[in-house]
Amino acid sequence: MAENRYDADLLVYKVSNSYEAEGNKGLWYFCQNTYDSKKNIWFAENRYDAELLIFFVENRYDAGWKDKSKMYLLY
Repeated sequence: MAENRYDADLLVYKVSNSYEAEGNKGLWYFCQNTYDSKKNIWFAENRYDAELLIFFVENRYDAGWKDKSKMYLLY
């Protein structure tokens, strides 16, 4: 995870319903069971071990890609 939004590749907003997380736009829904998920995300301890740096935003309209060259990581 990035410490601030300017270092992030993707700005992520946590949505409250799974249907809101469609597409690859930075809207994420966290489910309780791995079998319910479409993607599994692991958070690295060290930012240099991460392939993708994310920053969680408080406003859904701030969500989105800052480095679109990394979009392939979530397809």
